[in-house]
Amino acid sequence: MTIAKVETLAKLYLEGKPAEIPDRTISELCDWLWNEFQTTPLNLEFSWFDRYNNVAEMFANIQSY
Repeated sequence: MTIAKVETLAKLYLEGKPAEIPDRTISELCDWLWNEFQTTPLNLEFSWFDRYNNVAEMFANIQSY
């Protein structure tokens, strides 16, 4: 990548406005992600109510199910 391209990308990143994503699109994306998560071959269960301080705590909770 040339310096000019990097400078252009940096300018777009720093000065650009964030994308506006409609609520319907966000909802569709969340539904799709949830479906993908549910169809993974792993049978993970974790608490929807606990807050974890780190990955190890969450993994320990998953193993306890």
